Amino acid sequence: MKPFYPIHGVLAYYSPQKAEEMAINWTLQPHEDFANLNLNWEESWLVLEPLVGFDRKYGVLLAEHWQMTPEIRDIFLKAPNLTEQEREKLASQQKWEIAVTETDVETARSMQTLLREAWKGDALAVEEIQFGISHHPSQEAFGPPRLTVAPSAKGLVLYAKDLWSFIRVAFLLHFERGLTKFCGNPECRTPYFIATRKDQKYCEHGACTTYAQRKYALGWWERKGYELRAKKSKRNKRRK
Repeated sequence: MKPFYPIHGVLAYYSPQKAEEMAINWTLQPHEDFANLNLNWEESWLVLEPLVGFDRKYGVLLAEHWQMTPEIRDIFLKAPNLTEQEREKLASQQKWEIAVTETDVETARSMQTLLREAWKGDALAVEEIQFGISHHPSQEAFGPPRLTVAPSAKGLVLYAKDLWSFIRVAFLLHFERGLTKFCGNPECRTPYFIATRKDQKYCEHGACTTYAQRKYALGWWERKGYELRAKKSKRNKRRK
């Protein structure tokens, strides 16, 4: 027997049951959305909103974005002498909520910068996305992707322990196929996109499609004009 075994698999963040229970239906791919996420708000009261909104849409980027709710924290402060009423309250209430700090946003910016550099083809950034950075102080963000493997009837299921691990592996799958692109429209507001073909230069947003059509038309007229001028030049030479 050969010392390897061909397998099929899928990458997952939620189990099918959990996704159905939570009504998860991603309209965009999280790695594409995160690469384009605006994390540079200047107004201090808005700086947390994009990351919180992203976490609520897809799931927390890092596990540390979960925080125990104040109600549950108050109950645990009284532990181990909990009353029966407090135990019932603990069992029935939501125990965790999404809560990020400005430090979390700074970390997310660094993660996004790494993803963007890899998206543009920087070899070192791609390597760090794939293998992580050894001995980095924040191993959850910059260590290797955190995955668990579960066999199924259809192959292996790779479960990402946090969304950042999912984003990194999903990016690598598209990158290796040559489908991670940067839109050629200099005014595109979301230039990091996943192409449907390797030679695609522009994303499919309306303004960028219009820009691409205009560029193509301009190029066509330039080529056509060159051909017309060449033919005219030949006719003039023959007349002489």
